[in-house]
Amino acid sequence: MARTDGPVGLGQTSDTGPEGSPFQAARGGPGQTDPASGLCAATDATPAQALFSIIRDPFTRLVSAYEYRGWAKAPPAPLERILERHPSFPDLDIEEFVEMNHHFTPEYLLGDIRPAVDLGPATLGFIRFFAREPRKFLEELRPGMRMDLNDGRYFPKIRFLHTEHLNQELHDTLLELGYPEDRLAFILAKPPMNTTRKKEDEYLTPALKARILDKERLLFEAFPEYMP
Repeated sequence: MARTDGPVGLGQTSDTGPEGSPFQAARGGPGQTDPASGLCAATDATPAQALFSIIRDPFTRLVSAYEYRGWAKAPPAPLERILERHPSFPDLDIEEFVEMNHHFTPEYLLGDIRPAVDLGPATLGFIRFFAREPRKFLEELRPGMRMDLNDGRYFPKIRFLHTEHLNQELHDTLLELGYPEDRLAFILAKPPMNTTRKKEDEYLTPALKARILDKERLLFEAFPEYMP
């Protein structure tokens, strides 16, 4: 199965599973988007539906973004500001890339919102995509609060599949939804695609991981399986 680079939005398209049981799959974009702020608003499932989406190891996702180099063509801030801080741009090593990402990307993602907590770009991206009301959550966020995905207050109930085990987890999820096993065998036979060329430890030193973890603590606390 194809690898998904980061969380996938909640689509509004409903499909119909076996015996007429509808479910809402993670496809396309989020439920609604505020055209003024660009913030997304995730939608809740109906009682007869289940929402699921995909999460990727934040460290692996960062390395993949660095290797892909989309940021070199579309930097997170005006080029003159980037060059003031990183004169060698776009020839950045991984530490410079992380520093650039941490410095400029939150400003772009937050707009006029000024949360009371310092948040990294991966955490902000997750909140923008999956919170029911991202602005409300960001404005009410206080030091010591966690990004609780299970209390139902700020986030809809979503079952997250992991990209590193996506074939198996997708197979098992569809099996639970009632799909015949003989229709799902091809999923397990598919090889991974679009994988990061280098392992994260070849790029990320323990010190650099600690810096990333400090910025993205809310995301790692929500998905402790990715804690180093």
